[in-house]
Amino acid sequence: MELRQYIAVIKKNILISVVATVLGAVVAFYFSLNFQAGYKFEQTFFLSSLRETSTLISPQETSADTPQNSYYSLEKARDFTDSAVAILQSPDFTGSLDTKGSVAARKLAPQVIKITTIEGDRQSAKSAMGKVASSFNAKIKELQPSSTLQINTIGKVPDPEPAGPSSKIVLAFGAAFGFVVSLIAIGLKTYFRL
Repeated sequence: MELRQYIAVIKKNILISVVATVLGAVVAFYFSLNFQAGYKFEQTFFLSSLRETSTLISPQETSADTPQNSYYSLEKARDFTDSAVAILQSPDFTGSLDTKGSVAARKLAPQVIKITTIEGDRQSAKSAMGKVASSFNAKIKELQPSSTLQINTIGKVPDPEPAGPSSKIVLAFGAAFGFVVSLIAIGLKTYFRL
């Protein structure tokens, strides 16, 4: 077949192509409405005791700490990681934050927690993360006043990123997918002479 014949077949079945393209765009737009809008901010935290942190900063201040005490506090922090994630995900904790978005936490390794906040704009996402960290440290003191555990950030602070894909990109992808499906349908219709 020559190019003219292909164009003639597509012109003959233009209605199928237009309907499939529009249908693909509509379905993609519907799915894009279900994506969570806003900005996602992820930060990694290290769960440690105040003794460990101060030992890392200035060993002269903690001369009374013995290796056994620092080992004990390290093991206590490791064992507490799962409990910390449970506290961060509890409805009681997330309800007390006064944020409009959502907060999620997961354990990456012993003593390492990744917290994700999703808010309407970049600044709100960053401030929500600050609220989560300070509220968690305050909650630990409230639950167990003698506890020296707290969460501290690891690495540099990344910028918030969009939580979902752009609806325009999803719409264009849906229309392109619908058009490709229409070309396949036209090709099969022509091949089987329906």
